[in-house]
Amino acid sequence: MKKIVKIVFLISLLVMVSACKTTPEVTDNQRLAQSLAAIGLETSETERGLIIHFPDINFEYASSDLKPEALDILHLVADRLNNDYVSDRQLAVEGHTDSRGSEEYNINLSKSRSEAVADALIDRNIASDRIQVAWFGEAAPIASNDNVDGSDNPEGRAKNRRVEIIVINAKK
Repeated sequence: MKKIVKIVFLISLLVMVSACKTTPEVTDNQRLAQSLAAIGLETSETERGLIIHFPDINFEYASSDLKPEALDILHLVADRLNNDYVSDRQLAVEGHTDSRGSEEYNINLSKSRSEAVADALIDRNIASDRIQVAWFGEAAPIASNDNVDGSDNPEGRAKNRRVEIIVINAKK
């Protein structure tokens, strides 16, 4: 009987210990997401990493210039990306455009936008070797550029003019 009690105790102990274990990047991603939420930013968790969404860092039509308020937000984000728990993680800075203009033009514009955000992060002491810059032009919209009737959707196009930062999960 004592043997059975010991075995049950050991099994329950193992179950409790294994339930408490989490992977470091999950915990770190949650901490970062909470820190970013405190400054009004939304994030989403993917297998690739934590995506930081910038609802207020949309670009003007045909522009890659960052507005002063966008730089303020990026400075706050950079401060958080330099925290000990994520300071060793790689970052992907990915630029996007709406569907207006030629494919070549949109690729070049999304490149300029992602580089502008990367430069702002580097100016705020994010090591350049942590940053991977990518650009997609109009290939990955998050909103429709046109309404159902085929007319222009300015709100949708504005959402597609964006840059996202992905905090890449550590390889396991």
